[in-house]
Amino acid sequence: MADFHFWRWRQREEEELDREIEVHLALEVEDQLEAGVPLRDAQLAARRAFGSVAATKEELRDMRTGAALERLWQETRHAARRLRRSPVFALATVLTLALAIGANAAIFAVVYRVVLNPLPYGDSGRLVALEFSIPIRNIATVYYIPSRLYFQYLERAHTFDGLALYVATNELTLTGQGNPERIRVSRTSSSLASVLRVPPAIGRWFNEREMAPGAVPAAVLSHGLWVRRFGQDPNVIGRPIPLDGIPTVVVGVMPASFAFPDTRVDVWVPAPYITRTTATDAYAFAAVGRLRDGATLAQARSEMTRLAVDLDPSYPNNGYKVLVSTARTLLDATSAASQSRCGRCW
Repeated sequence: MADFHFWRWRQREEEELDREIEVHLALEVEDQLEAGVPLRDAQLAARRAFGSVAATKEELRDMRTGAALERLWQETRHAARRLRRSPVFALATVLTLALAIGANAAIFAVVYRVVLNPLPYGDSGRLVALEFSIPIRNIATVYYIPSRLYFQYLERAHTFDGLALYVATNELTLTGQGNPERIRVSRTSSSLASVLRVPPAIGRWFNEREMAPGAVPAAVLSHGLWVRRFGQDPNVIGRPIPLDGIPTVVVGVMPASFAFPDTRVDVWVPAPYITRTTATDAYAFAAVGRLRDGATLAQARSEMTRLAVDLDPSYPNNGYKVLVSTARTLLDATSAASQSRCGRCW
């Protein structure tokens, strides 16, 4: 049936081309006759002026959009016939194409991430995700650190220019203006924006005083939430918004390009227990650091391992002496997390 429809379409196209050529020749003959040329001579002159009919028809076919479809149809039919005659070859072809497309997609993803679209933070190549392994217990990766170890690094590490803690995301209910909405919130230390070197678009990031127990709750909005919920109103700065019923003062709005730790976060608020007086040994926080100029990742790993061991005598029951730093660049950590999410999707 498909072949029949294609044949009918091709026949109609040829008939239309013939009519167009006949009209053109007739007009040319008429011009010759008006000039006093005899009919026979006028017809010959019109043919000579027109040129090759076959060549003209070919040019007209190419000018029509159907020409590309015709060639595609012919090539598709030819390929289908070959594949039907050789199913083993067809399977090998499909597998080869799948592998080639997959390899190219993987390569492009790496190039896009590293070259075309690096992390949207200042000098992002110096950012490091603080991670550990515990070889004695066969634990390959520990993604979180205690706030007590964070302050050990903050006070004694020489390879870092800054450190920040954060908890990935949880959900709170935003009420007040508009309908209630479940939003994603990341709890972080006051140093996050400065470590990432991304200042708020308006307002500021929350400070250490707002991290202290009993402080007025503060929040920084994502650009997306600011646009969606508050209509880009700059007067939202300083205004309290209810998060799970708790009035929380908006102190800043981040740029549209900013996302941390991922694009799902709508609001950043101070994390609890990130003060020297409230530090704990619970492995509750992820950490990001900025390497000092001249410091290498290998040096940072060595120092992190040593400082963890140094902390053990003061807190011998918390396992600091068995930690081995496996810190990696934030880009590597982010890419691995993205691939892991994609793997779970499959």
